[in-house]
Amino acid sequence: MDKRSYLCARVKDADRPKGCLAPAWTEWLMGVPIGWTSIENDIEDYGDPLPIGTEPALERVTETTPDRIDRIRLLGNGVQPQTAAIAWKVLDAELKDAP
Repeated sequence: MDKRSYLCARVKDADRPKGCLAPAWTEWLMGVPIGWTSIENDIEDYGDPLPIGTEPALERVTETTPDRIDRIRLLGNGVQPQTAAIAWKVLDAELKDAP
């Protein structure tokens, strides 16, 4: 396949990291605390949020993360917290204004 013009063969890069999408990096992208989907973490373990515009030193791919598939599934099927917060505020304001 390497000698053909398939797109996957043309973009193959031996220097790229191997593995699958890392849940911790996805959590950061979603705006939830890093470790939020991990079974082992307690709510106190989340730590302080990073300043806006600061990217944590996290690997984007991983080969050995416990419960990786379930954690990614949780993040993929979830509502982004910032969107849910806006929806909550709008609904709350409408309910307070209702007779």
